[in-house]
Amino acid sequence: MQYETHLIPVTLQIDDPNVVDQRQDARLSVSVQGGLSLNDMYYYVEMIDLSKSGARLTLENVTNAPEVGQSAILYLVWPFEIDSGLLSVEATIVRVEKNEIAVHFNHVPL
Repeated sequence: MQYETHLIPVTLQIDDPNVVDQRQDARLSVSVQGGLSLNDMYYYVEMIDLSKSGARLTLENVTNAPEVGQSAILYLVWPFEIDSGLLSVEATIVRVEKNEIAVHFNHVPL
């Protein structure tokens, strides 16, 4: 399965000065459907939060869950206007917890 990659710059702003987050980047709650491809495995996912450096995903199928450190391609059915409606990004699995995983994007355009 070959997809065209689209890089979309994202600017996030938190308006509440009382919010303290120890993460490196601000996070945005989202609901975007997609898939995660790791070698010969494919997982249907929903991206539930997004930052400029990574994302948190829920997995539909938790049998044979991915492992921390694995490289993956994240495919998202992006709700914005792009040619194919599909966005792909290279990522590394950084956390696995039940049916949720966190990924760190390998390339973030500045």
